This record gives sequence, C-alpha cells and structure tokens, in this order.
Amino acid sequence: AMGVYCMAVVFFMPWRHRVANWLDIFMHFALMFLCSLLSYYVHTDVDEDIEQTIAACAIFVNCTPLAVAMLLFAQLVHEHTHPKSQQNRVNTVKKLAPAMVVFANAPEEEIMSFMSKLDEWGFFHIISALHVISTEFCGQNYKARLSDGTLKSSSSIGEKVGSSKIPNL
Repeated sequence: AMGVYCMAVVFFMPWRHRVANWLDIFMHFALMFLCSLLSYYVHTDVDEDIEQTIAACAIFVNCTPLAVAMLLFAQLVHEHTHPKSQQNRVNTVKKLAPAMVVFANAPEEEIMSFMSKLDEWGFFHIISALHVISTEFCGQNYKARLSDGTLKSSSSIGEKVGSSKIPNL
C-alpha cells in the first residue's frame, strides 16, 4: 500500500509546493526501507551483532526524514524570501505573458503541430499550466484556489486574445 501511495505521489505531485512532494516521497521510501529492515525480526534465531546493526540502521532511517524536512524547509524559505530568488522569479514571470500572447495568437495548425511534437513531460507541463490558469483566472474548479478566479487587469492577456475564459477541458 505504501508503494502504491508513493507512486501516486510521484505521478500526481498533489502538494502545492514541490518540496512537500519531495519530502512525502522521501518519507515513504524511508518507511518502505524501514519495513524491509524490520522484516529481519520475523526470524526466530537472531544473531546479536546483526540485531544491533539493524537497530542502529532503523534508528538512523527513522531520523533522516526530520533532517531532510529541515533542509527542504530551509530551501523553501530561501526560495520565497531571498531577494535574488525573488528577482529571478519576477524576471521569469515577466517572460510569461508575452510568450502566452504569441502562443495564443499562433494559427491553430501551428499550435496543433507544436503540441503533437511535444514529449510526454512537455505536454504534461503545458496542461498543468492550463489547469492553474483556468482555476486561478478563469473560475474553473480544478483544485483549491488562491484567487477569486477572475482576471483583474484591463490589459490582461485574456482581453488581448479576445476572451478571459479558457474553454472547458
């Protein structure tokens, strides 16, 4: 059951922050490894030296998620508070709107050709972006919202393209 859940987390990445997904995956691998270690105790004749080694490994494996969580938390705080990280994020976001306008204004044949040539991950990321934009700006309910679901700016991309609504998926 843990393996199935871990595969589902790898596939769906359900948490809003990537580091939370990474921690969830790491913790499940640690738990599966711990269960494998503890399966040794099923045997009735346990060697004292091996038992000590397994106990030490079990304690270590139990403590690693806390250390990983602290490192990932530090990375998350750095990513959201450090001025250079924030500036990189702003610079990346500034490139998004013009690229979306170019994409939206491309002929349908060109878009279809482009989309058909994407690999599975490229297609997955574009569809994921569509879900976020549809949820946050167009009022469709694909997951929990951060905004009220409407575009606010009169110079929005939606108005430049002709509509702030994205068709149902």
